[in-house]
Amino acid sequence: MKWVRRSPEEGINVTPASPFRDAVQMLVGLVVLVVGCAVALVAMAELLVPLIPVSAELRIFGSFSQVLDKALEDQLGAETRPPSDELQDIMDRLGRHWPDHGYDFQVTVLEMDDLNAFAIPGGRILVTSGLLAGATSENEVAMVLGHELGHFHHRDHLRGLGRALAIGTIMAMVSGRGLGGDQAFNFSAQLASRSFDRDQESAADRFGLSLLQAEYGHIGGAADFFKRLAQSEEDDGAGAFSLYLGTHPQPEGRVDALMDEAASRGFGTTGVLVPYALSNGRSAPR
Repeated sequence: MKWVRRSPEEGINVTPASPFRDAVQMLVGLVVLVVGCAVALVAMAELLVPLIPVSAELRIFGSFSQVLDKALEDQLGAETRPPSDELQDIMDRLGRHWPDHGYDFQVTVLEMDDLNAFAIPGGRILVTSGLLAGATSENEVAMVLGHELGHFHHRDHLRGLGRALAIGTIMAMVSGRGLGGDQAFNFSAQLASRSFDRDQESAADRFGLSLLQAEYGHIGGAADFFKRLAQSEEDDGAGAFSLYLGTHPQPEGRVDALMDEAASRGFGTTGVLVPYALSNGRSAPR
C-alpha cells in the first residue's frame, strides 16, 4: 500500500457546533434546573410547612420578637410598642371564639403611617398606627384583627414563610451568597407573599367575619375600613396605602364580597357599633 502524504483538513480539531449555541443551551439548561428546583421546594413548603404543630411553631419562633423588632427598625425605620390594654382585649375576646387555636396571641403596634397588619409566626400580630388612627369603631378594628386570625387559622403565615425560604434558598444558591446576603431574600419574600396573598385574603376575610358575628351578634362595621381605604385611594391615590394595596385585593371588590358572604350565612349587617376612643392604639385621655 502506498501512503500519500497530505495536510490535515482545516478545522479538524474544532467542533462543528457553534460555541455560542452551546453556551445558550447550557444557560437554558441551568435556568430549567433552577426553576424546577424552585417549584419543587415551593411545593414541598406548601405541603409540609402547614403541618408544623402550633406547639413546635411557638418553640421555634418564641424568641423571634426582638429580632423582628430590630429588623423593622433597621429596614423600615419604624419602632414597635405594646398595644393599649383595650386593643389587646379586643384581640383576646376574638380569640375566645376560636377556642382550640393553641396560640397566645399578642398585638404589637408598628409606628407607621401606612395602613397594614401582619400575621407573624408564633402568634404575633403587627398593626400599624396609621391603620388604628382613623378607626371609627371597635368593630372596624376587630375585623382587621379577625382577618389576621384567619391567616393563622389557615396557616397562611407559615405557607408564606415556607415559600419565601424556598425561593430565597434558590436565589442564594444562584448568586453564590448566603441566604439574605444582599436583598435577594427580602425580594423573594415579597415575591412569594404577593403571589398568593390575594387568593388567601378572601378566606381570611370570611373567618374574620365569623368572629365578628360571634363577638357582636352582627357584622356591622366590618367593611368600614375597606370603604375608608377605597375613598382615600380615590381622593389621594395610593399614597400611604401602597404597602397595603400591594398585597391585598382591591377594597371595592372586598366590600362586595363581605356583604355577599354575610348574606349567604344569614349574618346581620347592621347593629350597635362600639366606640373606638383610642388614638393610634393608645388609650384616650380620661
